[in-house]
Amino acid sequence: MGGDLEKKIAATFATEVSALDEDMRAYVVELATSLLEDATTHGTSPTELTEELKEAIAPMLEEYEVDEAAVDSLCDKLTKLLHPEGAVAEAQSDGKDYVVELRDIRLGFGARMLLHKTDLTLERNHRYGLVGENGIGKTTLLTRVVKGDIRGWPTHLKCVYVQHEVLAEASEKVVHWAQGQDLPEGCDEARIISVLREVGFEDHAMEGPVNELSGGWRMKLAIACAMLQGADFLMLDEPTNHLDVNAVVWLIDYLCNLKKTTILFVSHDQSFLGKVATDIIHFADQKLTNFSGGYAGFREAEPDAALGGFKAFQMAQEAARAAEATNGGEEVAVSTDGELTFNFPAPGSLDGVSSRSKPVMRMDEMSFAYPGSDAQVLKKVTVRLTQLSRIAIVGANGAGKTTLLRLLIGELYPRTGHNHAAMVWRHHALRVAYVAQHSRHHLETCLDQTPIDYIQNRFFLGADKEVTASANLMLTPEEDELRLVRGNISHIVSRSIRGKTLMYECKQVGRKDKDNSWEPLNFLQNKPPYVMKLVKRFDEVMKAQEGGAAIRPLTSAEIRKHLADFQIDAMLADNKIKGLSGGQKSRLVLAAAMWNRPHILALDEPTNYLDQEALGALARGIISFQGGVLMVSHNKEFVGQLCTEAWLVKDGTVHCNKKEVGDKAAAAAGGEKAMDVFTMDVTDNMTDYISKHQSKNKDSKEKRKNDKKMAAEQREEERKKDNHEDLRTCTGNLSSQPFARDVKMVEFSMSVGGREMIKPCELEFTVGRRYGLIGQNGCGKSNFLHCISAREIPLPDHIDIYHLQDEADPTERTALQSVVDHVKEEIAKLHQLEEKLLVEHGPDDERLQGIYERLEELDPNTFETRAAELLFGLGFNKAMMAKSTQDMSGGWRMRVALARALFAAPALLLLDEPTNHL
Repeated sequence: MGGDLEKKIAATFATEVSALDEDMRAYVVELATSLLEDATTHGTSPTELTEELKEAIAPMLEEYEVDEAAVDSLCDKLTKLLHPEGAVAEAQSDGKDYVVELRDIRLGFGARMLLHKTDLTLERNHRYGLVGENGIGKTTLLTRVVKGDIRGWPTHLKCVYVQHEVLAEASEKVVHWAQGQDLPEGCDEARIISVLREVGFEDHAMEGPVNELSGGWRMKLAIACAMLQGADFLMLDEPTNHLDVNAVVWLIDYLCNLKKTTILFVSHDQSFLGKVATDIIHFADQKLTNFSGGYAGFREAEPDAALGGFKAFQMAQEAARAAEATNGGEEVAVSTDGELTFNFPAPGSLDGVSSRSKPVMRMDEMSFAYPGSDAQVLKKVTVRLTQLSRIAIVGANGAGKTTLLRLLIGELYPRTGHNHAAMVWRHHALRVAYVAQHSRHHLETCLDQTPIDYIQNRFFLGADKEVTASANLMLTPEEDELRLVRGNISHIVSRSIRGKTLMYECKQVGRKDKDNSWEPLNFLQNKPPYVMKLVKRFDEVMKAQEGGAAIRPLTSAEIRKHLADFQIDAMLADNKIKGLSGGQKSRLVLAAAMWNRPHILALDEPTNYLDQEALGALARGIISFQGGVLMVSHNKEFVGQLCTEAWLVKDGTVHCNKKEVGDKAAAAAGGEKAMDVFTMDVTDNMTDYISKHQSKNKDSKEKRKNDKKMAAEQREEERKKDNHEDLRTCTGNLSSQPFARDVKMVEFSMSVGGREMIKPCELEFTVGRRYGLIGQNGCGKSNFLHCISAREIPLPDHIDIYHLQDEADPTERTALQSVVDHVKEEIAKLHQLEEKLLVEHGPDDERLQGIYERLEELDPNTFETRAAELLFGLGFNKAMMAKSTQDMSGGWRMRVALARALFAAPALLLLDEPTNHL
């Protein structure tokens, strides 16, 4: 039947639609054939089949100007080619309680097929994470679901959709805005206030206007409205965007405790996926594939799809260390090995700036309050930026992070009456690119343009219209009148540096061009405010010229080349912006921001809407970028990998955690230092949460420490003498992920007493492997083990190490007691490490999972039984187990030490001649 049916369909198309080219006709014929064959299989009714044909074919025919009537006629005739018999075939039941069970669905967007003959099955009360590459159609799927625009979608479900773009720009109070949403009957103001408080709103915030909320608080407001609607089916698109760590912890707890609600959410946050999702739906190759076991199950089944971003971050970290180790932080070429990469253009030099470590932007004693408010958002802030800066601005939602960023780059001006230029200084030729929190900030008026049109229009006159059209540079009608008053400055004609003074050529009303005056910048700063607007507008034109406007033509070919550097291909470049996904829009905004070759790149939540592969590309682009980077982000992983400095915004102040950029120590520790500050403000507010996971037996741990202190100190002194520790020098750089269980070290070397024992090499330990270390006597084998056990190289703290080199100490404790005591000490160490990670990195740290697994394995209720089993296996009988170790030979004490090591089961077990004495 297939061949005959296809011929009939082809003939129908040839008769009804003659405008199609050969390739498109072949494609739509194949598509229609597939639909009709499916209708035969499933018994689709003629009406349903006609609608399916229209949905699939009409968008493609519109491109060839086929009108609606012709499409209707074509689809009717195609339907008449088929006469289905019987009812729609019932989907096979697998015994699961599905709230949604749709089989063989299709989903199109314009002329593009997103899903083809795939199943969407959702079990009741499960939480599904929807993952896939940017642009694959995840947001489109959620949008079509909420509209009920998918055939067979159950209409009885109460669906609520929290979108990633929070359109909350109203000036009305938060409570009143919430009351105006689509809430169920009986949801009064008291209920609204109760829910707002639950998500963190305080009374003064509820009474404030919506348009003054930060991105994080607007997202909380959207989530609160969703909570009020009592959904059967809740959908969220990137819910953690703009949320600080406290808010994310709260959201995880809320979602995981929702009853009688099925959840489908899109997220690129792997930590969030791991904690919330009970199942994963992988969107790829026009198919939806379900994976049980949460994100861990998906990672195991599809490691390449799940972990691609971590590989990119590892490469970013290695390149960051290499960059810091070079003289002056020169540009480092990042090897991509075929992975997605963003290529940032070189910014070029600045007049009078001989070193990239010299400040090009600073803020001195800045205080700021928004118009109409007496509350100061920032108080006496002083900061510095250079072209080597990699700075993360961190803090809780609403702390003022974005305010600080916008003040620095000139998007905001203080209204306090103080001289802004005296508080914020930027090099007169400094080009600054700014990418806002929401892509629509830049694209909302350009959705019907193509990316090429957008860049051409934005930079048509050389200067960036996003800057020159801002309210801060536009003259008010009153200022324009003042500019035309005789004797006043009307234009800035040129500028020049004379000596060390920046001078501007000023044209005044009523004077000839030859009478133009040259005025220093500090003189112009004391003129009426409109004069500095003229100065800044002139500066922007000069910056554009210096950025390459004169030598970089705004041709389609040149723009396509530039867009390709940000992985926007020719097809996307020629399509309308409104058809781009959130991630593709972010790439476009970033590409446009880099057109003028900026010296400083300011990013507000840069990781929003980017998948893991694109995050890796952004990381590599930032590392290779020769300019400075200033970012606001709640993405701990991204900040920790890239930033060597953190500014904590808290209570109106800014605390800078600095490392000198040229310092090699900063290269290895920069990300950790940034993350220390990142979590500093969070830990203050999470005491209750953390205390649930911390050990409550600190007193007993301290007692055990004191009991062993003197003996341990004595053994330590003896060990140092025996191991030549004072003569040994070891070096190495950790290249594996800080939280990984596998360890990889580069540039590892070891010298003892000035003699090179191990030349620079790579050192790698993989979980589960057993390595035998062999070599001639005196070559350094024991020293190598001592180097590792003493952590003379930067091994992660969560990798616990047991070095078995000597037999157990001869004491009055029995063999059984010696093993049990040692395991208790190991448990105390695990609790100490747990406490440290919770305080320094918060409960989201992935290393905690391994610690909790170890603690479960070391169950105190089974100590003696398991210890006895191990000793029995090593030759001990009941009498020997009860014998004190001081009455044993060296061989039997070695067996006790071996039993300790086997019971503790450390991540890294080092054995030095374990068969001696056995």
